[in-house]
Amino acid sequence: MSELILGDKRNRGYGTYFKGRVEAEDRSIDVAWREPAKSDKRSDVAYVMVHGWFGPKISMRSPAIEATRANHTGITFEYTNRIRSNALEQNAADLSAVVDAVSDEYRKRIIALSMGGKVTTMALDKMNVEAATLVAPAGYLPRNPSRLEVLAHAAAEAPEILGMPLSHPRQTLHLGVKSLCALLQRGPAVIGEMEELLQTNEPGAINKVAMAPNSPHLRLMYGDSDRLLPPWTYEESLPGLPFDHVERYSGGHAELVKNPLLAQHIFQLDRELPVPQQPLPAVA
Repeated sequence: MSELILGDKRNRGYGTYFKGRVEAEDRSIDVAWREPAKSDKRSDVAYVMVHGWFGPKISMRSPAIEATRANHTGITFEYTNRIRSNALEQNAADLSAVVDAVSDEYRKRIIALSMGGKVTTMALDKMNVEAATLVAPAGYLPRNPSRLEVLAHAAAEAPEILGMPLSHPRQTLHLGVKSLCALLQRGPAVIGEMEELLQTNEPGAINKVAMAPNSPHLRLMYGDSDRLLPPWTYEESLPGLPFDHVERYSGGHAELVKNPLLAQHIFQLDRELPVPQQPLPAVA
């Protein structure tokens, strides 16, 4: 059992921001909690945002803010792992601890980006959530790529990342500084994550969750101009996988980080989900 502890409260234009932490068995997980300013308009939905490889929790700041503007609660968190071995497994344990710490008074949902999609897939059978949206997720490839292929796709993705300073200068500077600090703190784990992402491409976890009677709503979204994980990789690997909804969006791999319209679209899709009559238990 994990515990959420919220600290400093700060008023923002979108609502209220709390800096906090989740106390798990053997570690403290840094979290940011954002909620709408007016409690009478606040929904009972809480979104946990799961960041990708290299980018820290601030990379999911934009969708978390959009959650509050849609009258939901938005939660971001940092992975705690600092070692190279079992990096993704530790990230999945962090996610599970954060979700567990959120009160069951909330209807819990997840939005995960890139590596966060793989992390979410690994943790789904241990969490009480009603929906999970995986945006440009890692781990859904027709085959395991070689290191050279990964480098080639990363180089092809570079123009999108390098172009962000022109369109989002302040956001990019802040994200760049935070990402560098995270790399210095988590260097071995970042290497371990990449090594494991190159080796793991097993759909067994998502199949197990989808076949359970209390399965969350599973959505996968991929970008039509993604160069890191191109559209064809999903179109070849997804047939037969048990997603409730698959959608191709307009944009690249980092679209969720820089374009609030994508998050707004996800919240609009989620409004159509049925309201559960009782809290969903974790998948057995």
